[in-house]
Amino acid sequence: MTRDEALQRAREEYRRIVREGMGIFQAAEAWGIPVQRYKPDKWIEAWDNEWRQLPEYLKQGGHGVLSERYLLEEMAKQIMEMDIETEAEEGQPGKHQGNVRFLRQASLAS
Repeated sequence: MTRDEALQRAREEYRRIVREGMGIFQAAEAWGIPVQRYKPDKWIEAWDNEWRQLPEYLKQGGHGVLSERYLLEEMAKQIMEMDIETEAEEGQPGKHQGNVRFLRQASLAS
C-alpha cells in the first residue's frame, strides 16, 4: 500500500467519524494517537495559571494540540502498518482487504 492510498483511507475513516458526530480529539483517542505537546507538562503545571485553575476533570488528558493534518498522517501510518501485517498473514502482497480499525465502543459512549 502506498502512502497516498493510506492517506485516502485515513480521510475516509475520519469523515465517517465526523458524520457520527465525534470530534478530532475523540478520533485521536479511538486510534490511540497522542496530542502534540509544545511544552513539558511540568512547565505547564508550574507556570500556566489558567490551566492550574481548571477543575481536575478538565486537566485530565494533559495539555496539547491536535491538527487534522497530524491526525490523518498518524492514522495513515497505522493503516500502512495494518496492511503490512495483513499481507504477512495472507502471504499475498498487495491484497489488502480494507481492515481499517473501527472506533472502540468506549469512545462512542463518551
